[in-house]
Amino acid sequence: MLAARLHGLGDLRVDELPPPSPAPGEALVRVRAVGLCRSDLHLYQTGQIGSLTSAEPFIPGHEAGGVVEVGAGSLAAGTRVAIDPTRPCGACDLCRSGRYHLCRHLRFLSLPPTPGALAQLLACPLQWLVPVPEGLPDHLVPLAEPLAVALHALGLGGPVPETAIVLGAGAIGLLLVQLLRQAGAARVLVAEPIPERRELVLSLGATAALDSRPPDLPERLWRETGAQGAPLVLEAAGAPDSVSVAVQVAASGGRIVVVGIPEVDQVAFPASLARRRELSLVFSRRYAHRFPEAVKLLADGRVTAAPLVTHCFPLAQAAEAFRLAAARQAGVRTVILL
Repeated sequence: MLAARLHGLGDLRVDELPPPSPAPGEALVRVRAVGLCRSDLHLYQTGQIGSLTSAEPFIPGHEAGGVVEVGAGSLAAGTRVAIDPTRPCGACDLCRSGRYHLCRHLRFLSLPPTPGALAQLLACPLQWLVPVPEGLPDHLVPLAEPLAVALHALGLGGPVPETAIVLGAGAIGLLLVQLLRQAGAARVLVAEPIPERRELVLSLGATAALDSRPPDLPERLWRETGAQGAPLVLEAAGAPDSVSVAVQVAASGGRIVVVGIPEVDQVAFPASLARRRELSLVFSRRYAHRFPEAVKLLADGRVTAAPLVTHCFPLAQAAEAFRLAAARQAGVRTVILL
Protein backbone atom coordinates (compact mmCIF):
# COMPACT_ATOMS: atom_id res chain seq x y z
CA MET A 1 0.00 0.00 0.00
CA LEU A 2 0.97 3.65 -0.32
CA ALA A 3 1.49 5.87 2.74
CA ALA A 4 2.64 9.46 3.20
CA ARG A 5 5.56 9.63 5.64
CA LEU A 6 7.61 12.44 7.15
CA HIS A 7 11.33 11.80 6.69
CA GLY A 8 12.43 15.11 8.21
CA LEU A 9 11.36 18.73 8.53
CA GLY A 10 9.29 19.61 5.46
CA ASP A 11 10.27 16.31 3.87
CA LEU A 12 7.10 14.34 3.14
CA ARG A 13 7.28 11.37 0.76
CA VAL A 14 4.80 8.78 -0.48
CA ASP A 15 6.27 5.35 0.21
CA GLU A 16 5.28 1.77 -0.56
CA LEU A 17 4.65 -0.20 2.64
CA PRO A 18 3.24 -3.63 3.48
CA PRO A 19 -0.48 -3.51 4.35
CA PRO A 20 -1.45 -3.81 8.03
CA SER A 21 -2.92 -7.02 9.44
CA PRO A 22 -6.00 -6.41 11.64
CA ALA A 23 -5.78 -7.81 15.17
CA PRO A 24 -8.81 -9.42 16.84
CA GLY A 25 -11.46 -6.77 17.37
CA GLU A 26 -10.17 -4.66 14.47
CA ALA A 27 -11.46 -4.01 10.95
CA LEU A 28 -9.29 -3.21 7.96
CA VAL A 29 -10.36 0.18 6.57
CA ARG A 30 -9.55 1.56 3.15
CA VAL A 31 -8.95 5.23 3.86
CA ARG A 32 -10.85 7.53 1.52
CA ALA A 33 -10.20 11.00 2.95
CA VAL A 34 -7.84 12.60 5.48
CA GLY A 35 -7.92 16.24 6.58
CA LEU A 36 -4.71 18.10 7.39
CA CYS A 37 -4.85 19.52 10.92
CA ARG A 38 -2.66 22.19 12.52
CA SER A 39 -1.04 19.48 14.65
CA ASP A 40 -0.01 17.62 11.46
CA LEU A 41 1.55 20.85 10.24
CA HIS A 42 3.35 21.40 13.57
CA LEU A 43 4.92 17.98 13.06
CA TYR A 44 5.74 18.78 9.43
CA GLN A 45 7.34 22.15 10.22
CA THR A 46 8.96 21.57 13.63
CA GLY A 47 9.26 17.80 14.02
CA GLN A 48 7.26 17.81 17.23
CA ILE A 49 3.82 18.32 18.76
CA GLY A 50 4.17 20.01 22.12
CA SER A 51 6.88 18.04 23.93
CA LEU A 52 6.49 14.95 21.72
CA THR A 53 8.88 14.27 18.86
CA SER A 54 8.51 11.61 16.19
CA ALA A 55 10.95 9.00 15.07
CA GLU A 56 11.32 9.24 11.30
CA PRO A 57 9.86 8.18 8.98
CA PHE A 58 6.41 8.82 10.49
CA ILE A 59 2.86 8.72 9.10
CA PRO A 60 0.78 11.81 10.06
CA GLY A 61 -2.98 12.41 9.78
CA HIS A 62 -5.83 11.81 12.23
CA GLU A 63 -8.95 13.40 10.68
CA ALA A 64 -10.09 10.49 8.52
CA GLY A 65 -12.86 8.46 7.00
CA GLY A 66 -13.02 5.40 4.79
CA VAL A 67 -14.79 2.17 3.93
CA VAL A 68 -14.41 -1.18 5.66
CA GLU A 69 -12.28 -3.44 3.47
CA VAL A 70 -12.28 -6.52 5.71
CA GLY A 71 -15.19 -6.55 8.13
CA ALA A 72 -15.33 -7.70 11.72
CA GLY A 73 -18.05 -7.93 14.33
CA SER A 74 -21.06 -5.83 13.35
CA LEU A 75 -19.19 -3.90 10.64
CA ALA A 76 -19.49 -5.59 7.26
CA ALA A 77 -17.18 -5.01 4.35
CA GLY A 78 -18.35 -1.99 2.36
CA THR A 79 -19.56 -0.01 5.40
CA ARG A 80 -18.57 3.66 5.20
CA VAL A 81 -17.05 4.86 8.47
CA ALA A 82 -15.61 7.89 10.23
CA ILE A 83 -12.44 7.02 12.12
CA ASP A 84 -12.18 8.27 15.68
CA PRO A 85 -8.41 8.62 16.23
CA THR A 86 -8.60 8.10 20.01
CA ARG A 87 -6.83 5.03 21.39
CA PRO A 88 -7.14 5.08 25.22
CA CYS A 89 -6.07 2.19 27.44
CA GLY A 90 -9.58 1.72 28.89
CA ALA A 91 -8.17 0.58 32.23
CA CYS A 92 -6.73 3.60 34.07
CA ASP A 93 -8.73 5.66 36.58
CA LEU A 94 -9.45 8.41 34.06
CA CYS A 95 -10.73 5.95 31.45
CA ARG A 96 -12.91 4.25 34.05
CA SER A 97 -14.38 7.63 35.05
CA GLY A 98 -15.38 8.31 31.42
CA ARG A 99 -12.65 10.89 30.78
CA TYR A 100 -10.79 8.68 28.35
CA HIS A 101 -9.49 11.72 26.44
CA LEU A 102 -7.23 12.29 29.49
CA CYS A 103 -6.11 8.64 29.59
CA ARG A 104 -2.79 8.19 31.38
CA HIS A 105 -1.60 5.91 28.58
CA LEU A 106 -3.38 7.58 25.67
CA ARG A 107 -2.39 6.77 22.12
CA PHE A 108 -3.79 8.90 19.32
CA LEU A 109 -3.40 8.49 15.57
CA SER A 110 -0.55 10.73 14.34
CA LEU A 111 0.52 11.59 17.91
CA PRO A 112 4.05 10.18 18.21
CA PRO A 113 4.81 7.33 18.47
CA THR A 114 1.43 6.15 17.07
CA PRO A 115 1.38 6.45 13.23
CA GLY A 116 -1.51 8.24 11.58
CA ALA A 117 -4.07 7.65 8.87
CA LEU A 118 -2.34 8.96 5.74
CA ALA A 119 -2.16 5.52 4.20
CA GLN A 120 -4.35 3.55 1.84
CA LEU A 121 -5.19 0.96 4.52
CA LEU A 122 -5.57 1.22 8.28
CA ALA A 123 -6.37 -1.38 10.94
CA CYS A 124 -8.88 0.15 13.37
CA PRO A 125 -10.51 -1.09 16.60
CA LEU A 126 -14.23 -1.56 16.01
CA GLN A 127 -15.24 0.67 18.94
CA TRP A 128 -13.63 3.70 17.27
CA LEU A 129 -15.39 3.33 13.91
CA VAL A 130 -18.69 5.18 13.41
CA PRO A 131 -20.87 4.26 10.41
CA VAL A 132 -21.51 7.14 8.02
CA PRO A 133 -24.81 7.65 6.14
CA GLU A 134 -24.57 7.63 2.35
CA GLY A 135 -25.61 11.27 2.05
CA LEU A 136 -22.38 12.58 3.60
CA PRO A 137 -19.65 12.95 0.92
CA ASP A 138 -16.29 11.32 1.56
CA HIS A 139 -14.38 14.60 1.61
CA LEU A 140 -16.51 15.96 4.47
CA VAL A 141 -16.24 12.90 6.75
CA PRO A 142 -12.83 14.02 8.20
CA LEU A 143 -14.53 17.14 9.60
CA ALA A 144 -16.21 14.96 12.24
CA GLU A 145 -13.00 15.10 14.27
CA PRO A 146 -12.64 18.92 14.50
CA LEU A 147 -16.41 19.17 15.04
CA ALA A 148 -16.08 16.81 18.02
CA VAL A 149 -13.30 19.09 19.34
CA ALA A 150 -15.61 22.10 18.96
CA LEU A 151 -18.48 20.32 20.72
CA HIS A 152 -16.25 19.42 23.67
CA ALA A 153 -14.87 22.97 23.96
CA LEU A 154 -18.36 24.46 23.89
CA GLY A 155 -19.46 22.03 26.59
CA LEU A 156 -16.62 23.23 28.82
CA GLY A 157 -17.94 26.78 28.44
CA GLY A 158 -21.07 26.06 30.46
CA PRO A 159 -24.49 27.52 29.60
CA VAL A 160 -24.36 29.45 26.33
CA PRO A 161 -24.86 33.18 27.03
CA GLU A 162 -26.47 35.82 24.84
CA THR A 163 -23.07 37.19 23.78
CA ALA A 164 -19.94 35.15 23.01
CA ILE A 165 -16.59 35.87 21.41
CA VAL A 166 -14.64 33.45 19.22
CA LEU A 167 -10.97 34.24 18.58
CA GLY A 168 -9.89 32.65 15.30
CA ALA A 169 -11.90 31.51 12.29
CA GLY A 170 -10.03 28.39 11.29
CA ALA A 171 -11.94 25.12 11.10
CA ILE A 172 -12.62 24.98 14.87
CA GLY A 173 -13.67 28.63 15.02
CA LEU A 174 -16.00 28.32 12.04
CA LEU A 175 -17.63 25.28 13.63
CA LEU A 176 -17.89 26.96 17.04
CA VAL A 177 -19.76 29.91 15.58
CA GLN A 178 -22.41 27.61 14.13
CA LEU A 179 -22.74 25.64 17.37
CA LEU A 180 -23.06 28.83 19.42
CA ARG A 181 -25.83 30.18 17.23
CA GLN A 182 -27.70 26.87 17.33
CA ALA A 183 -27.37 26.83 21.12
CA GLY A 184 -29.06 30.24 21.39
CA ALA A 185 -26.30 32.86 21.39
CA ALA A 186 -27.82 36.04 19.94
CA ARG A 187 -24.47 37.76 19.32
CA VAL A 188 -21.29 35.99 18.27
CA LEU A 189 -18.28 38.23 17.71
CA VAL A 190 -15.29 36.82 15.84
CA ALA A 191 -11.71 38.08 15.50
CA GLU A 192 -9.73 36.76 12.53
CA PRO A 193 -6.81 38.18 10.47
CA ILE A 194 -7.74 36.75 7.04
CA PRO A 195 -10.41 38.83 5.20
CA GLU A 196 -12.05 35.94 3.29
CA ARG A 197 -12.47 34.00 6.53
CA ARG A 198 -14.14 37.02 8.10
CA GLU A 199 -16.59 37.10 5.19
CA LEU A 200 -17.23 33.35 5.51
CA VAL A 201 -17.84 33.45 9.26
CA LEU A 202 -20.46 36.15 8.78
CA SER A 203 -22.28 33.91 6.31
CA LEU A 204 -22.19 31.09 8.89
CA GLY A 205 -23.87 33.10 11.62
CA ALA A 206 -21.39 35.49 13.24
CA THR A 207 -22.90 38.91 13.98
CA ALA A 208 -19.57 40.75 13.66
CA ALA A 209 -16.14 39.82 12.33
CA LEU A 210 -13.18 42.00 13.30
CA ASP A 211 -9.66 42.11 11.89
CA SER A 212 -7.47 40.67 14.65
CA ARG A 213 -4.22 42.19 13.36
CA PRO A 214 -4.36 45.79 14.70
CA PRO A 215 -3.03 46.11 18.27
CA ASP A 216 -6.27 47.71 19.53
CA LEU A 217 -8.28 44.48 19.05
CA PRO A 218 -9.19 44.18 22.76
CA GLU A 219 -10.52 47.74 22.82
CA ARG A 220 -12.59 47.19 19.67
CA LEU A 221 -14.07 43.93 20.94
CA TRP A 222 -14.80 45.57 24.30
CA ARG A 223 -16.75 48.34 22.56
CA GLU A 224 -18.67 45.75 20.51
CA THR A 225 -19.92 44.23 23.77
CA GLY A 226 -21.18 47.58 25.05
CA ALA A 227 -18.17 47.88 27.37
CA GLN A 228 -19.41 44.87 29.36
CA GLY A 229 -17.23 42.11 27.92
CA ALA A 230 -18.47 38.66 26.91
CA PRO A 231 -19.49 36.01 29.46
CA LEU A 232 -17.93 33.35 27.22
CA VAL A 233 -14.74 33.65 25.14
CA LEU A 234 -13.53 30.72 23.04
CA GLU A 235 -9.88 30.98 22.01
CA ALA A 236 -9.44 29.01 18.78
CA ALA A 237 -6.59 30.92 17.15
CA GLY A 238 -3.51 29.52 18.85
CA ALA A 239 -1.86 32.92 18.35
CA PRO A 240 0.81 34.00 20.86
CA ASP A 241 -1.32 36.81 22.34
CA SER A 242 -4.84 35.34 22.03
CA VAL A 243 -5.19 34.22 25.64
CA SER A 244 -4.20 37.74 26.71
CA VAL A 245 -6.86 39.17 24.38
CA ALA A 246 -9.41 36.71 25.79
CA VAL A 247 -8.71 37.88 29.35
CA GLN A 248 -9.08 41.52 28.30
CA VAL A 249 -12.48 41.02 26.62
CA ALA A 250 -14.12 38.57 29.04
CA ALA A 251 -16.88 39.93 31.28
CA SER A 252 -16.57 39.88 35.07
CA GLY A 253 -17.27 36.33 36.22
CA GLY A 254 -16.78 35.15 32.64
CA ARG A 255 -15.36 31.91 31.30
CA ILE A 256 -12.52 31.47 28.80
CA VAL A 257 -12.06 28.16 26.99
CA VAL A 258 -8.70 27.71 25.29
CA VAL A 259 -8.88 25.22 22.42
CA GLY A 260 -6.20 26.64 20.10
CA ILE A 261 -2.69 25.14 20.21
CA PRO A 262 0.02 27.83 20.19
CA GLU A 263 3.11 27.29 18.08
CA VAL A 264 5.19 28.47 21.06
CA ASP A 265 4.42 26.41 24.15
CA GLN A 266 3.91 29.41 26.46
CA VAL A 267 1.01 31.81 27.04
CA ALA A 268 0.88 35.08 28.99
CA PHE A 269 -2.01 37.25 30.14
CA PRO A 270 -2.65 40.14 32.58
CA ALA A 271 -3.07 38.25 35.85
CA SER A 272 -4.38 41.24 37.84
CA LEU A 273 -7.21 41.74 35.34
CA ALA A 274 -8.10 38.05 35.38
CA ARG A 275 -8.15 38.12 39.19
CA ARG A 276 -10.22 41.31 39.51
CA ARG A 277 -12.83 39.93 37.12
CA GLU A 278 -12.68 36.48 38.73
CA LEU A 279 -12.36 34.79 35.37
CA SER A 280 -12.41 31.04 34.84
CA LEU A 281 -9.73 29.85 32.43
CA VAL A 282 -10.30 26.33 31.07
CA PHE A 283 -8.06 24.44 28.67
CA SER A 284 -9.78 22.04 26.29
CA ARG A 285 -8.23 18.65 25.47
CA ARG A 286 -9.68 17.03 22.34
CA TYR A 287 -13.02 15.40 23.30
CA ALA A 288 -14.76 12.44 24.92
CA HIS A 289 -18.05 10.84 23.84
CA ARG A 290 -18.59 13.52 21.18
CA PHE A 291 -17.49 11.79 17.97
CA PRO A 292 -20.78 9.98 17.11
CA GLU A 293 -22.67 13.23 17.79
CA ALA A 294 -20.37 15.08 15.40
CA VAL A 295 -20.93 12.50 12.64
CA LYS A 296 -24.69 12.83 13.09
CA LEU A 297 -24.60 16.66 12.96
CA LEU A 298 -22.65 16.51 9.69
CA ALA A 299 -24.88 13.82 8.19
CA ASP A 300 -28.07 15.69 9.14
CA GLY A 301 -26.76 18.92 7.63
CA ARG A 302 -27.20 20.80 10.90
CA VAL A 303 -23.61 22.00 10.59
CA THR A 304 -22.50 23.55 7.32
CA ALA A 305 -19.22 21.86 6.48
CA ALA A 306 -18.69 22.20 2.72
CA PRO A 307 -17.29 25.79 2.80
CA LEU A 308 -14.56 24.69 5.21
CA VAL A 309 -12.93 22.46 2.56
CA THR A 310 -11.13 24.44 -0.14
CA HIS A 311 -8.58 22.00 -1.60
CA CYS A 312 -8.50 18.25 -2.28
CA PHE A 313 -5.41 16.30 -3.41
CA PRO A 314 -4.79 12.63 -4.20
CA LEU A 315 -2.47 10.81 -1.80
CA ALA A 316 0.26 10.81 -4.46
CA GLN A 317 0.38 14.64 -4.16
CA ALA A 318 0.64 14.68 -0.36
CA ALA A 319 3.85 16.75 -0.40
CA GLU A 320 2.15 19.48 -2.42
CA ALA A 321 -0.88 19.39 -0.10
CA PHE A 322 1.30 19.87 2.99
CA ARG A 323 3.22 22.74 1.41
CA LEU A 324 -0.02 24.51 0.57
CA ALA A 325 -1.57 23.97 4.01
CA ALA A 326 1.61 25.06 5.81
CA ALA A 327 1.82 28.32 3.84
CA ARG A 328 -1.47 29.53 5.44
CA GLN A 329 -2.36 31.59 2.39
CA ALA A 330 -5.66 33.40 1.94
CA GLY A 331 -8.23 31.17 0.30
CA VAL A 332 -6.87 28.02 1.94
CA ARG A 333 -8.92 26.55 4.76
CA THR A 334 -9.11 22.76 5.20
CA VAL A 335 -6.96 20.66 2.84
CA ILE A 336 -8.14 17.08 2.23
CA LEU A 337 -6.15 14.15 0.86
CA LEU A 338 -8.30 11.60 -1.01
